Amino acid sequence: MAATTFGKTIRGTSKSETLLGTTGNDTIYSGGGSDFLNGGSGSDTYIFSGSVSGYSTFKDSGSSGWDLVRASASGTQIGLASGFGSASGIEEISSGGRSNVKIVGGSSADVWSFSATKLTGISMIDAGAGNDTVTGSTGNDTIKG
Repeated sequence: MAATTFGKTIRGTSKSETLLGTTGNDTIYSGGGSDFLNGGSGSDTYIFSGSVSGYSTFKDSGSSGWDLVRASASGTQIGLASGFGSASGIEEISSGGRSNVKIVGGSSADVWSFSATKLTGISMIDAGAGNDTVTGSTGNDTIKG
């Protein structure tokens, strides 16, 4: 981890792991796997790239700041575990200006709510197989499930 004045840069591996931030504005790179991600306080940024290799659980416990999940490459698939919603603590999921960025789920019965989350540049929400329940954002979303 490389400490900065405003927080830390935390890099995960391809394995499933728990990545915890600090009280600062952290940047957390998932790296793949089915991670548990908690940036803590501050305005945290979670970076994803490439094809889905796991389904991450967000539980950002900070009560201040703007927490953002962002793609760093075109074609990124952001894998979300079931249960994503306002309690996840994420204010925005963004393509980061990249093309063809999707939010994807697995084969289980996923339950997601994006009603309190801003989706920017996301081309599709694909819940995958299973008996899914998906609530879109306040914008125009393409939902497949």
